[in-house]
Amino acid sequence: RDLRDRLTRPTRLQELVPTPPSIVGTHDASGYAAGGVWFPHPTVDLRPVPLQFVNPSGKLTTTTNTSHVPIVWRHSFPSSIEADLVTFENPNGSINNSELELAGSLLHNDVSTSCFDIRERTSKSDTDNVATLYWHRKGSITSTSPASTLLRLQGLHQRFHRYVALKDYVPGHHNQMADDASRLI
Repeated sequence: RDLRDRLTRPTRLQELVPTPPSIVGTHDASGYAAGGVWFPHPTVDLRPVPLQFVNPSGKLTTTTNTSHVPIVWRHSFPSSIEADLVTFENPNGSINNSELELAGSLLHNDVSTSCFDIRERTSKSDTDNVATLYWHRKGSITSTSPASTLLRLQGLHQRFHRYVALKDYVPGHHNQMADDASRLI
């Protein structure tokens, strides 16, 4: 019932017209993982989610976010995805890097809605992958590839959580934090 209500409810203006971003960030993906960083504006409401950090004594500590600190995240891909990635060593793989980047973009937006209340707000995220940028801006693709499914999921995610997602390009050498989050083990 709740999902049907969200899909049939009227769309509010704040879900369509971008405003100055309440959170900004960057994301990246590699064959190992996807990762990114979000920087919240002080006016965005926080969601009480567990966060982990290394304390001064070097121990991993879990806490709940109570201040507007940057959120760095990372999600490892399963070995089956790593094994099916198109590379020089595996030219017959079925998953390309741009599809991983698009999956990372969706994960990045999911992290934002988990950590911050961005209903009827705008988020802005940068990527160093041109295909992901234009697929996201267009919102569709003329094929039945994994990218089309990911774009559909992004649209449903945006509708469900009621936010506007902007995407922009950042050169790879300026995307260091997200790059590190997606590659460092």
